[in-house]
Amino acid sequence: MDKIAAWERILKPILWSAIAALILVSLINISFQTYSAYKRYLTEDAGLQDDDTLTDPQRRMLERAEATLDRANESAEMAGTILSFLEGASVLIALALGAAAIFGFQNSRELRKDIEEERAKIEAELKKFTLFWEQIRPVEDSLRNLDRSLTAFENAQKSIQDNFGDLLQANQELSLKNYLEAYHYAKRVLERSPNNIQALYIAGWLETQYIPGMLESACQRFQEALQIDAKAPSVKAAFGVALRRMAIASKDDKEKRRLFDESLGNLLQALGQNENLIDLNRESFWGPVGGNYRDKGQIDSAIEAYERALSVTPGSSYPMGNLGALYLYQAKEQHSDEFKQKALDMFKETVRASESEIGLNPNDYFVIMDLAMANTILGAEETKYYRTAQRWLNHALSNAIGATPGMLRVSLGGWRRLFESCPEDWGQVQVNLDKAIKKIEEAMQERQPRPDETTS
Repeated sequence: MDKIAAWERILKPILWSAIAALILVSLINISFQTYSAYKRYLTEDAGLQDDDTLTDPQRRMLERAEATLDRANESAEMAGTILSFLEGASVLIALALGAAAIFGFQNSRELRKDIEEERAKIEAELKKFTLFWEQIRPVEDSLRNLDRSLTAFENAQKSIQDNFGDLLQANQELSLKNYLEAYHYAKRVLERSPNNIQALYIAGWLETQYIPGMLESACQRFQEALQIDAKAPSVKAAFGVALRRMAIASKDDKEKRRLFDESLGNLLQALGQNENLIDLNRESFWGPVGGNYRDKGQIDSAIEAYERALSVTPGSSYPMGNLGALYLYQAKEQHSDEFKQKALDMFKETVRASESEIGLNPNDYFVIMDLAMANTILGAEETKYYRTAQRWLNHALSNAIGATPGMLRVSLGGWRRLFESCPEDWGQVQVNLDKAIKKIEEAMQERQPRPDETTS
């Protein structure tokens, strides 16, 4: 652009000087031609006027001819002058056009050069920007992915916090025997996180033990949890307990045996991973193992399993009461006074353990039933125990406890086994056992859900 400005400063004075010179030459030429024509006219006119030999008509004709000729000459001279002027002008125009063309060409060339230089600069910068963009694009993609990851992390963190609070509340309610409240919190976690193993475990356990008509749902929850973690021993053991409850409820002997075997398999696998495993009621999983062996008629294996349960939870009335019932069975089978006394001693231990446990939770249904059954058997020594047994049984069946039909069914099986194992010479004990069985059966009938009722 600086070169173009320099050319403009040089060419403009030269161009205007040339134009001025041409105009001046043209004006001088026009003046000279006009003066020459005027001089010839005066000379020729004077010559004609001096010729005296012409007649008047001839003179007038000659004057008209001369006038006509003069006008023709004037026109020719004027045309020549104009042509001369135009010729000069044409030269001027040609010079101007040439100068303009040269100037324009130079200007265009310089401008094109400058444009090319600017274009090269822009392309170089664009290339730099393209290379920079190629380098920064992965960073930008990483930032987007990081932003999405942060959002997902924040959502997951919030879900974990919400789930942790609800799971903590569910466990607390379960420890206080507030089963419906615990079930509510477990289900709320599952609404947000259907694959939460802890929530599946708690919900399945509550459906197995305390929520009526939900055994199939419990088994499904345990299976879903095991699909997520096949090695979760507590879940596998709880699944074994649910299958045991299904076996107890089944009316098909073949299906009952199959379910007992499947239940036993799951429980033994779980205890093989951890022999001290306990359930959400703080009872050893060796207890249901003993129950399966007993229901399969393997009494010695059942006694061994309950003894192992007692070693895991030495202050629990649950394995004590079941060991007392098995000793009573052996006393009847073997007509053994030794096993009778062994059974009575174990039921006394059951009462002491149950009284300690009931002090911690006055509404624990199964502990209350342990007190009722143990005191009924102890009536063989002193009749005062019958009154205590009756009081505990009435409390267990009261609306304050709210035992479900499933819970009553489990206890009913225990009362029936005691009746079947009771020695023949314990007639009054048998009478009280039979009364308790009928009372529980009536309560079960009253609490059976109607066809139009569903369990939430």
